[in-house]
Amino acid sequence: MPVPSLRMGELAATLALAQDNAFGQPLESQLRSCLLADRLSEKMGLDADLHATVYWVALLRYLGCTGHAHEVAALFGDEIAIRAQTLVHDAANPADVMRDVVAFATTGRPPEERDRVMPRRIAGRSILAD
Repeated sequence: MPVPSLRMGELAATLALAQDNAFGQPLESQLRSCLLADRLSEKMGLDADLHATVYWVALLRYLGCTGHAHEVAALFGDEIAIRAQTLVHDAANPADVMRDVVAFATTGRPPEERDRVMPRRIAGRSILAD
């Protein structure tokens, strides 16, 4: 019996499920976003090439975003939690982004240490050094 071939969309959908997990989102969140983008582009009457681009961009939008998980974990601790937060803050607003960065980077530190934690973390130095 021949082995069925794997279609590119099936592979991408599997990776999308993994990304849901990495972002702390319910499974199939990214697939739902892809379907919504697909339906919207269809309703807008986009040509076939643009419609296909919308589909693939929506399906693969976070692919590779976890490639630096180790570094994010080293800086902020729970990389899944901070990645999940990036989905709900206004990434175009520097104040929103920095509020979340500082909150995650200083979690568990006493208030008197917070002012020195951020510059050290950003510089990649130990937060324990003077």
